[in-house]
Amino acid sequence: MKHYLKGLVESVEKDGTISVAVATDSSIDRDGEIVEAAGLDFTNFVRNPVLMYAHDYRSDPIGKVLNIRHDGNRVLFTPQLAIDI
Repeated sequence: MKHYLKGLVESVEKDGTISVAVATDSSIDRDGEIVEAAGLDFTNFVRNPVLMYAHDYRSDPIGKVLNIRHDGNRVLFTPQLAIDI
């Protein structure tokens, strides 16, 4: 049986900030792979923390990541959506 990570957004602030989102966890993904969250290094990402829709780097960003961090077997982040553009 496959299990997929589902996101949940409880609220979006007026400035487009979402309190927390899960980027990944250590569950099996749809390709049968596991991303070990603890092994991810955010050094390069935080230099330009753009938030892309569906990992499409050919399109414009939909926002930015204000904070990204490890939390056990998950990676949590605080996104700010680009609104009123």
